[in-house]
Amino acid sequence: MGICDAHDQLFLHSPMLPGQEPADPDAAAGRLREFRALGGRAVVQWTPYGMGRRPADLAALSRAERVHVVAATGLHQAAHYDRATLRSAGEDPAGAYLAFDGPSRVHHATDWRLPGQLAVLAVAGFGDRLLLGGDTTVPETPGMAYLLRRLRPRLEVTLGERMVERMLVANPARALSFGAP
Repeated sequence: MGICDAHDQLFLHSPMLPGQEPADPDAAAGRLREFRALGGRAVVQWTPYGMGRRPADLAALSRAERVHVVAATGLHQAAHYDRATLRSAGEDPAGAYLAFDGPSRVHHATDWRLPGQLAVLAVAGFGDRLLLGGDTTVPETPGMAYLLRRLRPRLEVTLGERMVERMLVANPARALSFGAP
């Protein structure tokens, strides 16, 4: 899979984000192209069920931009759905990886706290369970490329290149792999 953004959205529709939802295939292609130019090879598209995932567009973008796009499934917070959708969706089991996302958001402390928090988790033996993602949902976020252009070098200073490579390549490959039932 190569370097992976383990949490992002190329398309999203939510009543919680009126007018801010990413919906333009050309803009999505541009974000993937910029990410790939910086070495990115895979994006986990975490737009859940009922929120405008657009699987046909995801497949076309993946082929056109030569970036693996993994279309995750599941549900988001209940506030994003009407009751009928929640009843029809049932329940989705949770995994055992911790994905850190949303770097450089104004209302989050991600940028300055993330290196230290990841270091604590890695020293405690959880380095093989950590994932990194951009979660570039709304226009105020710095874009998919921020993960590799700005955040990765800062994390490498604190955690070392091998640990950051593990979070961007080995861990997502293992977390997203599956075998025949």
